[in-house]
Amino acid sequence: MLKIVAETSAQEAQAKIIADHLKAPVVPLENIAENPNDLLLWIGSEGIGLKLGGPYSVNPVFVDFISGAMGYRKHHMALKKELIAKAVGMKTGYFPTVIDATAGFGRDAFVLASLGCQVTLLEQNPIVALMLKSGLERAQLDPDTASIIALMHLHEMEAVSFFRTIERQNRPEVIYLDPMFPVRKKSAKVKKDMQVLQQLLKPDDGGEKLLVPALEKASKRVVVKRPRTAPNLADMRPQVCLKGKASRFDIYLTT
Repeated sequence: MLKIVAETSAQEAQAKIIADHLKAPVVPLENIAENPNDLLLWIGSEGIGLKLGGPYSVNPVFVDFISGAMGYRKHHMALKKELIAKAVGMKTGYFPTVIDATAGFGRDAFVLASLGCQVTLLEQNPIVALMLKSGLERAQLDPDTASIIALMHLHEMEAVSFFRTIERQNRPEVIYLDPMFPVRKKSAKVKKDMQVLQQLLKPDDGGEKLLVPALEKASKRVVVKRPRTAPNLADMRPQVCLKGKASRFDIYLTT
């Protein structure tokens, strides 16, 4: 069950607005039950985060483009080193327009924007969209990331519906898909943020429904990110496949 929690009294008004939007109850911090089935949307000083309930719950997960893994990667990434850059066709002097149709926590979109692409982010889940919006707003205030965030444009919208609004002259060069894929619960490599996303989004076949509409709208290519050994999305074989250590990029050319 989703519950809204304000970290301090300063966030109570914001928590109430979000609770009304999501049709979820606000629970006082001191009254949080130790229920492993609860999802706690955490409204705090670091923004909007998500925390799993239960006695062994860890700190909330926030979308953070400033510090942590993304902050480190921002300072160390280079066009030639990023496989995703090659996957979308980026090269020196050429930065394609990209729609990230399954934005999630926005990390791949942030990498593409850091390297110079204009990226439209689509996220249909209202909770993930709130977290992502919060992370973008905080990063917009940071001098080191403001110019990157200016290249990222978030829409809380289902991807196929958004595709229908695209006129032919405004087709993106690339549509990027990274549909949720089940991960092994016992794997030590399953990070906290992925555990939260798995709990919230529940992997399904939604990604398969996006591939054909994406192929109709992308002017140059559709790029699908998959676990390295996963089957092709919708059983459609790509023209090009770029493999990394844990994942791969399947490339479907449209020109």
